[in-house]
Amino acid sequence: MMPKNKGMKPLVSPMQIIQLVEDEYGVKVTKHTRKKEIILPRHQCIYLLRKYARLSLKSIVEYFPITDHTTVINSLKKNRDMMETDIEYYTRLKKLDDELETYIEHKNNFLSTHK
Repeated sequence: MMPKNKGMKPLVSPMQIIQLVEDEYGVKVTKHTRKKEIILPRHQCIYLLRKYARLSLKSIVEYFPITDHTTVINSLKKNRDMMETDIEYYTRLKKLDDELETYIEHKNNFLSTHK
């Protein structure tokens, strides 16, 4: 489980992360469904929201058709398990992670040269 991110400035906006995942998978991760082709990208999206948007568990709930933060906890656990056991899942998540890292790096470089 990742540490609490209370008071930390987001590195990327939640909507940018959601859009990135939806574009990668060609699905709407905020759709109310339990189909595997939506749920697995949603797990990745939740993980990325926690890491890069630095959202609390309760804040993440607001973006998805889920009832409470325990569902977010379960999603993060499922994501961790999938990363350890499914190479395709891990590879796609790594690609998204790398894209976000590159975006943040370029954004920071741009800001530092325009002060």
